[in-house]
Amino acid sequence: MLSYRLCLQSMFNMVPSTCASDTTTALLNQAIAGSSDNFVRSSFNCTQELPVWSATPDALDRAIFCGYKDANCARTNAVTFAEYSQAWDFRNTAVGRLEADIYSNTSKDQNFGSGAPPLNLRINQGLNLAANAFLRWSLGPQYSARLLALMEMPKQETHLSLDFSSLLGPIFYCWLAQLLLPLLLVTLVYEKQHRLRIMMKMHGLGDSAYWIIQYSWFLFIYCCYIAILLIVGSAINLKFFRLTNYGLQIIFFFVWGNCMIACAFLASIFFTNAKTANVVAFLWVFGTGLLNNLLMENYYQDHHAWVYVVELIPAFALYRGLWEQAGYAFKATYQNGGHGLNFSSLHDYNNHWIYATCVCAVETVIAILLALYLEQVLSSGTGVRRHPLFFLQRKKSAGGGGGEEAAPKPRRGVLDLLKKRKGSGVDQTGAAASKVGPKTPTPIFAAPATMETEMVQPNPGSPPITALHGGQNTSKGLGGVAGPTAMANPAAGSSAVVVDLDSSDVRAERDRVAGMTSFENECIVIKDLRKVYPPQDGNPAKHAVRSLTMAVDKGECFGLLGPNGAGKTSAINMLVGLMEPSSGTALIDGLDIRSDMPDIYAMMGVCPQHDLLWETLTGREHLLFYGRLKNLKGMQLQEAVNAALRSINLFNGGVGNKQVSTYSGGMKRRLSVAISLMGNPSVVYLDEPSTGLDPASRRNLWDVVKNAKHNRGIILTTHSMEEAEVLCDRLGIFVDGQLVCIGNPKELTARYGGYVVFTVTTPTGSDVQKAAAFVKQLCPSARPTYALGGTQKYELPTSEVSLSQVFAGMRQAQQLFTVLDWGVANAKLEEVFIKFARSIGAEGGG
Repeated sequence: MLSYRLCLQSMFNMVPSTCASDTTTALLNQAIAGSSDNFVRSSFNCTQELPVWSATPDALDRAIFCGYKDANCARTNAVTFAEYSQAWDFRNTAVGRLEADIYSNTSKDQNFGSGAPPLNLRINQGLNLAANAFLRWSLGPQYSARLLALMEMPKQETHLSLDFSSLLGPIFYCWLAQLLLPLLLVTLVYEKQHRLRIMMKMHGLGDSAYWIIQYSWFLFIYCCYIAILLIVGSAINLKFFRLTNYGLQIIFFFVWGNCMIACAFLASIFFTNAKTANVVAFLWVFGTGLLNNLLMENYYQDHHAWVYVVELIPAFALYRGLWEQAGYAFKATYQNGGHGLNFSSLHDYNNHWIYATCVCAVETVIAILLALYLEQVLSSGTGVRRHPLFFLQRKKSAGGGGGEEAAPKPRRGVLDLLKKRKGSGVDQTGAAASKVGPKTPTPIFAAPATMETEMVQPNPGSPPITALHGGQNTSKGLGGVAGPTAMANPAAGSSAVVVDLDSSDVRAERDRVAGMTSFENECIVIKDLRKVYPPQDGNPAKHAVRSLTMAVDKGECFGLLGPNGAGKTSAINMLVGLMEPSSGTALIDGLDIRSDMPDIYAMMGVCPQHDLLWETLTGREHLLFYGRLKNLKGMQLQEAVNAALRSINLFNGGVGNKQVSTYSGGMKRRLSVAISLMGNPSVVYLDEPSTGLDPASRRNLWDVVKNAKHNRGIILTTHSMEEAEVLCDRLGIFVDGQLVCIGNPKELTARYGGYVVFTVTTPTGSDVQKAAAFVKQLCPSARPTYALGGTQKYELPTSEVSLSQVFAGMRQAQQLFTVLDWGVANAKLEEVFIKFARSIGAEGGG
């Protein structure tokens, strides 16, 4: 009966006083009196003690717990209690009402948790004691009840059903729904990294067309992916799909797909490397899934207000929508015939499916608009960066007058491109403006009125050079023709050297551009084009292009020569829209590169310095693609593609139908040239087109370029002097960012070569010595360069001898010794190039 005493002691404080009886004491005495022989019969008598109700159920719990032998309780009572098997708290029991808590001790079961069968516990005996005590106390000693066994309440037949999809939870479907994000992002960044995007743009593919095509293609791939996921999931009876309303699933997955594609476009602006984008995308997909599963699910269930803010992040909104779907499917699975998420359950308490779907829909629009804007104002590798408020700006005239409204832009108009002038102000080119009478033809660009001076220091440690542009001081240079001269510059110090880089031909070209009144014959007009790179890492600003002014006529191939680092590629990049000029402008077929590049792209072809090709496409597919961009269709397109493949020797043997990844470097180069000529563009830029070609392929390519000159302007950069002489109608030598001479190849070699090559052939013997003596007499500074048998070659400086003197001297020499053959030729173009490079210390590039 130790357990009964525990119940009493845990419910009362014994205070020495008079004896009294209460409900609990009477009940226990009745229980003891009616117990079987297995229990020790002992009456419970109050011995001069008054029970006082002062304990609580918590005190009873503590007493029972502290009776456990391993309980860490500070026992202050004198009596040490052992463990008790059962205890009762009759709470608010009264006549006609039984209310009791019965405690049962299971700590004696040594097999509990070990897997062995548990020991039998006499829980029903405790229930019998409580029930019989209540009956005898309230009704009389003749009443009793006996509980024989405990059985489960009868219910409908059930069976255990485990759903694989429910066990996986929403995290698995969150990963599946975002699995295409890395693929979409890598595709966009790859095209930008390898400049395929700008290559397509330079051949006429507008930004809006690119976005619509890519977006539609991505959405098609995603829809196919989700359709397969739904079909397969339903076919294998995944409750996640089968129990959820398919209409809701289609709506949610479609909205999420659009949101994911829009976010991929937005994220691609901030990446320049496809591998980095791929890693970050996968980390985002798996990281957001784990964060939702391990952390956010608890808050989703508790209905916190700040969860709405977290779900503004698309990945969290996706997880919440899937979590709702998985929760309803899980409950329906164990209800044996219940329903998952449907339209009627969308308004249940704490159901965020509608909110998550709306968040994805709204953020799709926001991400698209933000991506379109940032692509225009950031240097993202997709073209010239625009002003942050470009959408508020009105288009300006070709002269770029500050804030003046431009007239409607014609295709090849002139009058609407004239620069507007105000009083005697100075325009952006630095030329003084003047009012022109109504009957006087107005030049497109104002002629320079003052000499422009800038300090140039090509190489560290070399004395600074002051370059004079537009000056009138000239001197007779090589061959008696005005050319670059050097003179002391008192203003710059004794170590400074002044180099007049504007030779007569360069000044004549500037005057020609300044006096233009129409563009009937010129397809490219460049005026004071400059590019200055800002200082970096403590280095000064880099002047890549300094005041480039020139024009290219229709049907003309203009060659731009110069050492490495001279600024040729920078100039080409500004003309094709790869970079923004620091100042100046250029008109392409009457359109300004600063404001009309989308229209210019449609009329130009570009062969970049490095091949920008898709490795997985064939040569024919490349030509078909770029031909369609130039609006070629049907048989016209097929004929143009076949003609292009034949011209570059990729037609025979089915070479054009092979993937570009199998092409050699020379084959890729020829394909790039063919792409630039597709669609009959008005302007073509060829940046070192013959690099890596063998002699036979180079000759073939030259024929292609010469045949393509008809009615179009071509600007060609090259390091091959032979190629320049063969292809170019005019040449310009570009040194340290500036044009130092211009003219056709023969004129340049005659004007700036500085010598002529004299060759004479005589019989062997004494005539050889007589010929050598004759050359020394004709030109004491003659330099022998070749001698074999009776053939000798000399370089004769043009400053000491003229062609008339050479012809006159040979008439006399033929009377003195036997001359089998003789000839005279101008200097090589290569020598002219080296001479100009050395003139400002730029030999070798850099």
